[in-house]
Amino acid sequence: MELVDILEANGGVAKISSVGRVARQARRAAREGHVIRPLPRIVMSTAAARHPEAWIRAVKLWRPTAVFTGRAALYLAGMRDLKITEIDVIVPHSMPWRSRRRWLRFHRAASEPVVEDRYGVRTTRAYTCFWLALRGDWEAATQCLREGYVTSDELREVRRRVARKAPHSVVRRVLRQLLDRPWSVAEREIHALFRRHRISGWKANERLWIGGDAVVPDLWFKKENAVVEVDSYAFHGGAADYEATARRHALMVGAGFRVIRITPNMIRDNPELVLDTVRSALWSRHKGVAATV
Repeated sequence: MELVDILEANGGVAKISSVGRVARQARRAAREGHVIRPLPRIVMSTAAARHPEAWIRAVKLWRPTAVFTGRAALYLAGMRDLKITEIDVIVPHSMPWRSRRRWLRFHRAASEPVVEDRYGVRTTRAYTCFWLALRGDWEAATQCLREGYVTSDELREVRRRVARKAPHSVVRRVLRQLLDRPWSVAEREIHALFRRHRISGWKANERLWIGGDAVVPDLWFKKENAVVEVDSYAFHGGAADYEATARRHALMVGAGFRVIRITPNMIRDNPELVLDTVRSALWSRHKGVAATV
């Protein structure tokens, strides 16, 4: 079948004419459940439809000037290990059939800034990181920070572009959280916990040098010579990760740091224990601060 050859040659996704022999084959294959029609004139095999990369290719074939934002934009910018849960696309007009398209979510161009970056026509990485954080997707936003895809200056510069996406107070709060440089959702949660309870004097993910080795603690209290490490299975569960974590802790203890180890569940389920443990290692100015919710 001609349609089968076309799909095999194009990774399971192809743009076809709306009339003719191949179009008739596509309609028949769709009725029989062998292919789907995700977008006008686009045909996708059911095997390819299980992979978000195929949907990105489908959008590009359907509209070459389409602008991607959200996780798809970060993926296209080089974050290939980022899990894509949905594909956000900026289009110049409303899409009345958008709710019937799996994976795809469309946004009108009138409500999204479109800018050029070195990876092609789409939103910049800084805007995307900020946009995801405003939407509550801190997993993707913190990965963007952890992998060094955005800088603090870029986030400050892009603030005005996202100003209309949320109330001013929300934009300001999210920017402050991004500038704290959390490298995980749990780190972002402990930053928020410390700010609520006025525990200050810390820096997040600051590179320290100990005997020629670079060490990056999750939180560093310089005056108190204390470090807080958020240990989770997501980043410390493998054998190599466990060894690296143990070595880093040994280096810091050997250099005179007091290392406090906590887990994400402790932050969420028993924040008072976390606060009491951290305060015990800090100056008295932290110990007497009343907790505020």
